[in-house]
Amino acid sequence: MRCEVEEKMAVGVWDWMEGCHLQDVISLHRYSLEGALKRIFYLRRSSLSIEELETILMDEYSFRESRSKESLRIRLQKSLQAQHGPFVSDGDRWRLREVDADALHQEIYDLFQQSKQPMKQGELLRMLQQRMNRSKGELMSKVDLQRDWRFARLEEGEWVLTEWDLDTVDVPKKGKEETKVSQTNDIVELVTHELEGYLDQLAQREQEIPQEVIRMFDLEDLSSIERLMQEKRRISSFASDLREMIAKWSRQTDSVNV
Repeated sequence: MRCEVEEKMAVGVWDWMEGCHLQDVISLHRYSLEGALKRIFYLRRSSLSIEELETILMDEYSFRESRSKESLRIRLQKSLQAQHGPFVSDGDRWRLREVDADALHQEIYDLFQQSKQPMKQGELLRMLQQRMNRSKGELMSKVDLQRDWRFARLEEGEWVLTEWDLDTVDVPKKGKEETKVSQTNDIVELVTHELEGYLDQLAQREQEIPQEVIRMFDLEDLSSIERLMQEKRRISSFASDLREMIAKWSRQTDSVNV
């Protein structure tokens, strides 16, 4: 009996939501466009046309008055049709793609469930590196929160779970200057992580070269040995420059954050 009552209540809620504007139910202005779309589809639990989505988003000032020169309709089409994106079409209607979660993205989902706080991607990568003992470069190449509809990006760059009600989540609000500094730091941090991943790859290659030299020595292939030694010198020089660049950027970012 209780289950029947709960089911009727749930149906009543969805009927009510379908009869009113979705923006009256959810706060969309804090999401990026893709994040807002994920949240809309998550709550609606049904497919929607571009026209219906546009009507919902047009009532949000942040989407209607975007600084983009493209119309909301064009931006919607690009978001929905993005290759390997979180949305799929059923004719002229769109819905969320089924999640095929791997162990890595399930770990990220669990991290959000435990922290109950929005997180930047750089922060996520650091936590994953500690928990999973994997290189930053490897993680950056495999983490794709945009494709997984369970994760929604906010306008300021933080990620949240799409299922969260943002009115109950503490998302720090920043002034314009603070936001600019934060966004710049996030970009520098992501680039730095990527460069560190390249360093890991260079170090791995540098370790492989001596074995190849021995193999070429057994084959008496002197030209290949010379080529390998030149490659090793280039790797050593390039890795040194990368380490210096990463250290410099890290110091500058740390000084800004103080």
